[in-house]
Amino acid sequence: MTKVSARHEEAGTHEDTVDAAMNHGSDELSRPRELCTRLVSNCDISASKVAPIHCLSEDVLRLIFQTGWKWDSDILDEDLSRERMQFSICIASVCRAWRTIAHATSRLWSVIYFFPDRQRSLVALESFLCLSRRQKLSISISYRYGREDAAIPQDMSMEHVWVAAVMRLLVKHVDRWELLVMELEDIRTTETIFSIWTTPAVALKQLVLYAEPGVEHPESMSFPSAPELRSLELLIPLLSQTHNIASSFPALENLVLGTSFPDADFRFLRTLQPIQHLCHLALTGVLCDMLLQDPNLKFHFSALESLHLEATPIDHVYECLSVLEAPLLTTLRLDLENEHFITTHTGPFIRQPERFPLLHSIVFAGLEPNLGLSNVSQFLGSLKSAQVLFIGHRIEEFMKAASLCRPREGWCFVRLASLTISYDSGVPPQALRDLVEARRTASCAEHLPEQLRPLKIEEIQVNTSVELPTGDRRWFEANLRKFTWSKDQQQPCLNGWMEFTVLSP
Repeated sequence: MTKVSARHEEAGTHEDTVDAAMNHGSDELSRPRELCTRLVSNCDISASKVAPIHCLSEDVLRLIFQTGWKWDSDILDEDLSRERMQFSICIASVCRAWRTIAHATSRLWSVIYFFPDRQRSLVALESFLCLSRRQKLSISISYRYGREDAAIPQDMSMEHVWVAAVMRLLVKHVDRWELLVMELEDIRTTETIFSIWTTPAVALKQLVLYAEPGVEHPESMSFPSAPELRSLELLIPLLSQTHNIASSFPALENLVLGTSFPDADFRFLRTLQPIQHLCHLALTGVLCDMLLQDPNLKFHFSALESLHLEATPIDHVYECLSVLEAPLLTTLRLDLENEHFITTHTGPFIRQPERFPLLHSIVFAGLEPNLGLSNVSQFLGSLKSAQVLFIGHRIEEFMKAASLCRPREGWCFVRLASLTISYDSGVPPQALRDLVEARRTASCAEHLPEQLRPLKIEEIQVNTSVELPTGDRRWFEANLRKFTWSKDQQQPCLNGWMEFTVLSP
């Protein structure tokens, strides 16, 4: 066999191997960090015309580049955006042949992560925009990244200068924006951005805006138009009552507001009501002491399915829910800081549950250690349709509360039929057996009215790092319809009744 024929045979075999790996989703081609490192380390090898990697066809190399660039996630965060951009730059630096293929593959340049680093950042940005051609763009602008670098301007007054220069380049391609993330040091820079961005972003699906408090706040916030925007995250220090979110983003489905809400300005939620498809609403730091002073104040969201209140005092949860009408609401999440959660209330915080006829999932986080789970049960009031309840709390207290029938109050969580527990430190098998036995016995108690009898527990899933003794495993398997005890930490699966998840603190 001649050297030439041997080289061609070796190249063909290598190309077949690459195709097979691509078809089976090989890990060798799935992680950009690993692939990027190997490509760079083989710069000298690729220069050799007899190297197998040099003999791969252009189509195969393009497929490898695109697969390594995409990785296994379609959800872009800051780190992944930066990695994808670095990956594209890296493979284009290996050799002339690779650079030609990379530059001709427009998808590799459609994710842009920009931070101020001398004038070369603007030059690189312009190159990316050119190479991406007609691809939809995912853009992240961070004035905060790498601020310890002396080459980056430290004067906050320079931020609007840098961002203005970036926006002037980006708005030339505004029709291709699909995702736009901006992390700023000064809220006033938003005025600079919106003064340059005047053309509707017709393809924009997600907009994220972070900003730090400034000496002055804009008195109003007029957002540019993005008629197809689906998700908006505003993590800014102040959002006044004067804004145009509803008119600028009529197709909005997911809205996250992490701001400072003065009592009077919380009424701005009324201006969001025209958004017909708003399904998910998250609010951070809601302070609404004055809401109940207006007996006619109501917020109606006809499409709202989930509501997330974070860092909110329990008093204000009462008031927020009392003025909210959401007939399609299914999930309520409360991230309550310990210092904000008080235990003096005896009545339910969900009054008039007919306003939330579909509510079945209630997520608690940040409960104080001295708050008993029986109190949480009382908070639910007459919400008998609750199916899913997540509480981050001590497993022993849950076992005790769910195993006892309280005088004149009955059983906690009477509809509890399935239990999922994630607890690193281990779950006490005997306490779990007592829980199953107590509820099974009470479910058949003839002296109790049927509506007061607890459901017997049919399914238990435990994720822990502790082994279960063989005798206990056999007992659970014999007395439950479904039982799993796994050492892997997994996300709980929803079920038809109530799923109670206890996470280790």
